[in-house]
Amino acid sequence: PGESDNRNQQKMEMKVWDPDNPLTDRQIDQFLVVARAVGTFARALDCSSSIRQPSLHMSAAAASRDITLFHAMDTLQRNGYDLAKAMATLVPQGGPVLCRDEMEEWSA
Repeated sequence: PGESDNRNQQKMEMKVWDPDNPLTDRQIDQFLVVARAVGTFARALDCSSSIRQPSLHMSAAAASRDITLFHAMDTLQRNGYDLAKAMATLVPQGGPVLCRDEMEEWSA
């Protein structure tokens, strides 16, 4: 306390979300629904995930985890809130992006 901070804050911080983006709340919600659907599809294509979570219901629940939503929001921000570019990033040439968090690595 009382000491000056000479560090350059611009170099220490990275913007991860802009609340003044051009999208409406409805558009963002729709994109998040698409991201969860892509996550569910990615799990259906992933052999190791299918073995651990054989039902579509369980795959969909796993795709609704925070990690999938954080990835979706980050994808929107990195693509300048352009929905078409962000969707293309979620499903690149090689197939849909699969996001996993550390909780999924734990056994029952």
